[in-house]
Parts: sequence; structure tokens; C-alpha cells
Amino acid sequence: GATVAAGAGLILHLTSALLQFGLFGMDGWNAPIQQIGGLQWSHLTIAAGPAVLLMFGTSILILLLVGALTMCLSELSQNGIVPLAAESALLLYTLLFDYALFSRNRLLSQIWQYFPLQRVNDTLLYDERLVPIAGRLTTAIPFSTAVYALLTALLLALCIGHALLLRRDRR
Repeated sequence: GATVAAGAGLILHLTSALLQFGLFGMDGWNAPIQQIGGLQWSHLTIAAGPAVLLMFGTSILILLLVGALTMCLSELSQNGIVPLAAESALLLYTLLFDYALFSRNRLLSQIWQYFPLQRVNDTLLYDERLVPIAGRLTTAIPFSTAVYALLTALLLALCIGHALLLRRDRR
């Protein structure tokens, strides 16, 4: 399931990249992201090319996380409707509400920014908040990437473990 999710995401991203580079070329690959329309207020010191790769990698990782969550919920409920309904409800909920609702509370605003729909758009390149971990501060982008990777691994392990337990009980 994770291979299919990653493969579908890679096919879509590579098709889009080939079309974009075929039509417009790669002239702005090394341009600062502040020269891209709408990103002039970002303080990240990366070029447009690495920013595209960052967003590409983040979206593939989120796709793997959503795929792992779907498989895990499907395995635990032994039903195909439950995971789709739960994830659709979560995605619709995150579409209905804007993070600006929580802008007065820093923690709620930061947690809200880690939901998948908020991490897949260009606001990811504006996220310069610091997250305290074990007395050290790290930026939000590597932190969220690590959280998504850890959650994906845990969900896949839970899914595999549950499937093996059910298989063992059937014998």
C-alpha cells in the first residue's frame, strides 16, 4: 500500500515537473524564493529549486503518512469505509477552518500548521517557528518532517503487527 501511494505521488509530481520544465525551462532554479510571487516575505535562505524539492519531499511524506493511516484504520476496523470516512472528515474539517482562528494562541496555531493540508501548500516556506526539543531549539520544517516520518513508521508497524496477529489467530 505504501509503495502504491508513493508511486502514485511520484508519477504525479514527475509528470508535473516535466510539463513545467518543458514549457518554462529551468531558468529560475537558483533564484532566491523571495523573487517568486507571493513568497517575498519568507526568510528562508534557499533557492527556488531546493524549495520545490522541499515541498515535493514533504508532500510525498504526507502522502505516505495518509496511506499508512488509511491502511492502519482499515486493518483495525476490518472495513474499507471507516478509514475513508474518517480521513475525509478530517480533511474537510481542516479545510473549513483557517489557522488564523488560532493565531492568538501560539501552541494551537503551531499544531494546526502541522496538519497535512497546511503543510502541502506554500505556507510551509513561511514556517520559521522554533520548536523546543530536549532543551534545544529546532526549526519547524525539520521537526515536522521528523514527526511525519516517525508517525508513518509507527502506523506501518502497527498495521503490520495487527495483520500478523490476526493471521496467527486464524490458524
